[in-house]
Amino acid sequence: MFRRALASPQLKLPVLEVDDATIEGVFDSIRAIGRAAGVAGRSSELVARIRSELDVLRRSGPGRAPPTVLFIVGRTPGRIEDLIAAGRGSYISELIALAGGKNILDDAAAPYSKIGVEQILARNPDVILDMGDMAAAGSETAGRPRQDVQRLWQRFKTLKAVQQGRVYSVDSDVFMIPGPRLAEAARRIAELLFPESRP
Repeated sequence: MFRRALASPQLKLPVLEVDDATIEGVFDSIRAIGRAAGVAGRSSELVARIRSELDVLRRSGPGRAPPTVLFIVGRTPGRIEDLIAAGRGSYISELIALAGGKNILDDAAAPYSKIGVEQILARNPDVILDMGDMAAAGSETAGRPRQDVQRLWQRFKTLKAVQQGRVYSVDSDVFMIPGPRLAEAARRIAELLFPESRP
């Protein structure tokens, strides 16, 4: 992982630059920050706890074919245009896999890529997770279907996710800020992919 310590020349303050683009990068970052803060032991314990929680999630998977997933991270507000989706190598794609799903863009060249409607129709995901309206989501609970997002996708009635009512608005920063809430983010995605497995 790319990681280096820098110094701010103007303020003469130490700056720690970390790479948190992947799950392993997040773990490296937690440990690096812990060392810099003089709490290396606590940061290692935190990494071990998160790994343990993720292992529990893996083992408790439903043991069936993974549903295909499209995770929209950006688009024109209120419209299905200028779509940006999580692709291979992204933190989000790793979360999808941990949750038991398969990212329809796991062959993408970039972690976050522009995607056209035609490509979505061709790949026909089982589930669409859409955080394109996150800035306007207000206090909505993450993961609950929002009527406005579902209406936006209704024009694409041939999509399995639309037919089965499996278009969800995700409006929590737990999905977009890589950090100690890794396991919580993966669990929330798993609950959307496998609602029948909820306790």
